[in-house]
Amino acid sequence: MKLIIFTFILSFVLSTKAVILDTDGNELKPNTEYYILPSATALCRRAHLRETTKNSSCAENVAEVWTLVSDTDTGKRFVKIGGVLGNPGNDTLANWFNIQEYMNGLYKLVYCPTVCETCKPACGYLGIVNDDDGGLWLAITDEPFACAFTKA
Repeated sequence: MKLIIFTFILSFVLSTKAVILDTDGNELKPNTEYYILPSATALCRRAHLRETTKNSSCAENVAEVWTLVSDTDTGKRFVKIGGVLGNPGNDTLANWFNIQEYMNGLYKLVYCPTVCETCKPACGYLGIVNDDDGGLWLAITDEPFACAFTKA
């Protein structure tokens, strides 16, 4: 059984000069669809990305352009779909994420945009968090979500 977390169009800023490789050893390319696979320690977890907020309904597990939103009830910052592709700057600050090397051939997803010289975003790792209903969400956490990429 192939566990698929979600697909996305690679619009991440590839941080550092390190090459990010997919599971076939090929360099990730912008505007190409990939599946994000969890590390072996997270195989039982599934993350959800939705068009609006965690209280809305729409197709799960598919994402195109991500954006970061704050949940006023919990104070947590969650990832949702519906961001704006391109246009780096203050207006799209919430749409920029980084892929960084983590360990043992795995990567971590990070929110710490560098697309606005005067902006000072509150950076953090993207990880998996539980909601009150037992759902798992991609959000800013203290512990990164270790993952690998495979071409869709």
